[in-house]
Amino acid sequence: MSKTEFEKLFHSLRKDKNRIIVKKHAFKDYPERGFSPSEIVELIVGPGRLFDNKAATAKPNSYVWHCRDEDENEVELVVLIEVTYVPREQGMVLVISAFRRLKG
Repeated sequence: MSKTEFEKLFHSLRKDKNRIIVKKHAFKDYPERGFSPSEIVELIVGPGRLFDNKAATAKPNSYVWHCRDEDENEVELVVLIEVTYVPREQGMVLVISAFRRLKG
């Protein structure tokens, strides 16, 4: 899937919170980052920008959602889209990793 196709599908799916799945790795493996699943969903639904995932360990077809939390800290959420083939369902947004850059 091209980035343009991914962006279009991502923006349509993220409008529905029921289509956002937060994987445990995104909040459990690094509790010091202070994320909860509900906060991650709100960050996906809120304003931000989508960038290519250029990390050396990046999963194929993954992108990074850059946004800010309520304290204006920079947040990076690694997202994938799991395509489903059920009629009238386009897929789910999977959040597989979350990182917060604290101010100061």
